Amino acid sequence: MGAGGAGAEVSLCRRLHAGGGGGRAGSLSLARSTDDDGRGAVAGGRLFRTWLAGAGKRLAIDEPYFGMYVSIQKYAAEKLRTGGAVPAGASGSEAEDTGFQRHGRYFAQFGTEEALDALDAHGGLARHQALSIELENLITACRRAVCRGDAPTAVATCAAAWGVLELKGLFLLAAKLAKPVLELAAL
Repeated sequence: MGAGGAGAEVSLCRRLHAGGGGGRAGSLSLARSTDDDGRGAVAGGRLFRTWLAGAGKRLAIDEPYFGMYVSIQKYAAEKLRTGGAVPAGASGSEAEDTGFQRHGRYFAQFGTEEALDALDAHGGLARHQALSIELENLITACRRAVCRGDAPTAVATCAAAWGVLELKGLFLLAAKLAKPVLELAAL
């Protein structure tokens, strides 16, 4: 298996399943990360290279972008979702929920007031492009936050997604995404 054994596979499954199927290296939280037990993740190992499809660099963003094969995404989802599939309670609905919450918190940082203001500052084009690449992750994080009643995460991820959708002229999708967020935030 790669450097880190089964624990590294579990950690990678958590990170891959939580996302929407791809993203920048930073959003996948794989580079230079550690597992819950302190061991290094398999970012440079054979497992990492075979599970993710490197799509090269995109646009004006000077960092790699990774896509995930659909079959691997389904495998990671099933492995994480199935209670007892991974030793030491690292799978099951609680582990899956924890991964979804972590995913939401990560993408909520792109919807803070400071992050949104930075889109209009020097270097904003590159930040808009990076955010655009993460649109699927932003929408997924927003919808999951609404489902679990997490208004702060839902609002922040919706705001970040709105910035991308607005520029692309996808107003209907933006409105559909925002409606349940506004209803949740009003409670």
